[in-house]
Amino acid sequence: MTVTPTATPCRLPDPLPLALAVKDPVWSVLVGLSESNVCGVLTRARLEQEIKKSGRPTKIPMPYLLAVRRAPNADGSRADVGLMSVEDLDLPVPYDVLGYHPGRMRMSSDLRFKEWRLGRVEVQNPDGDPIVLEDVRVWGLEKGRVQMDIDGWLDAMLGPKLDDMDLEGFALARYNGQRYGFALGFGPKGSGRSGAFNFLEDKIVFPNPPEFKRTGAYLRARLETLMPALAVLRTKSS
Repeated sequence: MTVTPTATPCRLPDPLPLALAVKDPVWSVLVGLSESNVCGVLTRARLEQEIKKSGRPTKIPMPYLLAVRRAPNADGSRADVGLMSVEDLDLPVPYDVLGYHPGRMRMSSDLRFKEWRLGRVEVQNPDGDPIVLEDVRVWGLEKGRVQMDIDGWLDAMLGPKLDDMDLEGFALARYNGQRYGFALGFGPKGSGRSGAFNFLEDKIVFPNPPEFKRTGAYLRARLETLMPALAVLRTKSS
């Protein structure tokens, strides 16, 4: 990973910055690192200390995690982010939909992302006022692969509401004052896919409301503008 020089030494602060109104302690740390423009390497041991300190459980499969690395530029407008696991992973989706864990997540052991801070964004909405998002950040997948494989019977039953997806990246934003995450990617035939996650309630947003579908489409297009190689990959996969 290329590290852009920063104004301060590249090491984590103590205590770690935590994102409030985020239920899962691991997400609270990871979101806090980004929003505070923190530089350094976060090990599994350090994360486990934070989980214990919080007194709250996490759904993140911690035994497989090695470290998260973040190297921002000086003003925090961009960063390089790495997620390292002990091996390539093939695990059940840790969050449920309708009381059922819907399939499997497949992830490379070494994932690299480019992070951008977009700030305030307005998404056009044919059905009403623009969708206003605050504190928007996007991460584009530069190296590795993340794939969600939905169980066949559930895929057939729910149709386009839930489908297989190859991840291009993800996003973080505030909508109506509340934090949401967005998974951005494409389906088996190259068509756009997205999903939303509620950090306050620690659950997948299902069904995905129209405003989040439009938000996902907008953020995916914006990410492909920032990283044109993603659009090429999606076209080749269709």
